Amino acid sequence: MNLKSLGHWLLQVIPPLSLVFLLSERGPSLVYLVGLSAICAFVSLFSIFFKALHFKKRKKKLVRPLLTCLVFIALFSVANTSYDAAKELAVLEARQINALCHDNGACPSELKGWDKAYGDNRLKRRVGNWIQYPLVYTNNDKDFLIDMLRGPDLGDRISGGVGKEVGVFHGNL
Repeated sequence: MNLKSLGHWLLQVIPPLSLVFLLSERGPSLVYLVGLSAICAFVSLFSIFFKALHFKKRKKKLVRPLLTCLVFIALFSVANTSYDAAKELAVLEARQINALCHDNGACPSELKGWDKAYGDNRLKRRVGNWIQYPLVYTNNDKDFLIDMLRGPDLGDRISGGVGKEVGVFHGNL
């Protein structure tokens, strides 16, 4: 393989694989980075379509757009899987807090493993194994809310309290 051919293959493989470094991001900003890779995948789909029309001349140039689309699918899958796993941990935590609310007749104002957050009655913590998402706990004696942020103003709200069951609501927060 000569130097020109090696350079060609490096230019085909390195840009799509650089999207994998987005997986090292922690938390809600991952939404923006997955969106950025979605734009790259969208452009790559158009590139695949137009290069497929002239397949005999451009079959070597299909590697980069195909690899970009595959990396996007992997990145999107990992982001969703990690969020779902973190959400399960958050719901489990909410059930434990709900049990404390039922036992004590009031929801706790301080929780072990949670740090003080901005505001008087707010606590924060991060959940997740590889990609971590922030939780914000707010209470007012008889009930509580836990906001799990997936992105700015986007995520899940988990609620519970004295005489209430744990509920999970998805959408804008």
